Amino acid sequence: MGMYDPDYSDYSLGYYTMLLEIEYGQERGFEYYYPGYVTPGFQDLITS
Repeated sequence: MGMYDPDYSDYSLGYYTMLLEIEYGQERGFEYYYPGYVTPGFQDLITS
């Protein structure tokens, strides 16, 4: 899971880690890449 820190926004770390994930998948012959997403508190809605 990636986290966002506004102090490092100039470094585009989200893009960089995404490219690393894509490279990882390509090296292993994966056909698809799903970046996914997390919505804080969403699990709480499902279980309540």
